[in-house]
Amino acid sequence: MVAALAAESSTPVVLGYKLCLTSAASMCAEGVTYPIDLTKTRMQLQGEAGFKGGNFLGANFKFFGMARNVVKTEGVAGLWSGMTPALARHIPYTGFRTIGYEHIRTFFCGEDTDSASA
Repeated sequence: MVAALAAESSTPVVLGYKLCLTSAASMCAEGVTYPIDLTKTRMQLQGEAGFKGGNFLGANFKFFGMARNVVKTEGVAGLWSGMTPALARHIPYTGFRTIGYEHIRTFFCGEDTDSASA
């Protein structure tokens, strides 16, 4: 089935198929890496005046200390708070970017992309 879809690479069914697969893959990746990104963002904001994103008590947390603080103050689910907009962003962003890349690559390199990398 995949070989048949690859032969008709620009039909609406194939483009929809690629959009769904790339969007699903990027949302899975976002779900795994989101706690890291949230912790990094909290670390960047902990020194900002007026930041009310956690109970820091004047502490300057490192990475794992900040993650522990989020879990302690907001629970484990706090590591994924605000993930819905990030997931919604990946549906159009990653899907269209990947499909656009394939069309641009085909335009410049032709259908035989194996010879382009040699």
